[in-house]
Amino acid sequence: MDPSAILFSLLVGAGLFIAVSAFGVNTKTGFTKLTQDEYGTIRAENIFKPGEEEGNVFLALLADISKRIRPEKGNLQELLVRSGYAFKTVPEYHYKRIYFSLLGAFVFIMLANSFQFPSSIYPFVGIVGAVFGFFRPDNIINDKIKSRSKQMQREMGFALDKITLILQAGGTVPEALASVSNMGVFGCASGQIASAISMQLPVEQSIENVKSQLPRVEQFDEFCVLVMESIKRGDSLKKPFEDMGKQMRSNLNNELLAEGGRAKVKIVLLTSSLMILGVMVAVGAKLLLQISY
Repeated sequence: MDPSAILFSLLVGAGLFIAVSAFGVNTKTGFTKLTQDEYGTIRAENIFKPGEEEGNVFLALLADISKRIRPEKGNLQELLVRSGYAFKTVPEYHYKRIYFSLLGAFVFIMLANSFQFPSSIYPFVGIVGAVFGFFRPDNIINDKIKSRSKQMQREMGFALDKITLILQAGGTVPEALASVSNMGVFGCASGQIASAISMQLPVEQSIENVKSQLPRVEQFDEFCVLVMESIKRGDSLKKPFEDMGKQMRSNLNNELLAEGGRAKVKIVLLTSSLMILGVMVAVGAKLLLQISY
């Protein structure tokens, strides 16, 4: 049998087996318990039955192989938290690296086969696909963090308007923050800070705890400084909050305009490409007719 066919068959079999093992077996059993720490942050904790968390030996083996190939850099758990749990656990991140490696190798070999590349290069194509797949979970985490960061900045543009209105109407900072608690990631963070202030917990420490769960966003850091200053002074600091809201709205408008400009460029490029393709087809057809006669 051709070696490439053997490699292809092995990849198909391994890919299907891992797919079933990774997604068909429930690696987390038990129940979820909501707890509130001393700073007012509500957390969801998974409570497992003894021995069932490591019940899938195959997935544990894949996670161990991933760690041996390339241990994670930095604090992976922190990155998972900041990404909003792109992967639920560190072991899941590791065995998904192996899963995506095999999937990448399979897809790349399929593409090589569809383009009728020589079978002798299939192993090299498979290696490239495996490397691409192995680093895919890192890209997923980074993309998720960037997405949450942009989401927070957009939410701040709208939420700060509401916070400013409540402060101007005579509301307190905790009341203003609590009023936007349903406005996405930023709103949830504001609600946690408001809860900590209302419970008279250490504000600075509570804010740092909230920030540790979020992507690093410069504007949110500035917002937190304003909140701490307002609590220390006992003043709502309406003007700084209002100015920050205007700046965030301006940034949001500029971003929307930039996205609109990029969309126009894409449309122009697509239209130009179609026109050029149409001209080439028309000219080519005319030439073929002339040659045939």
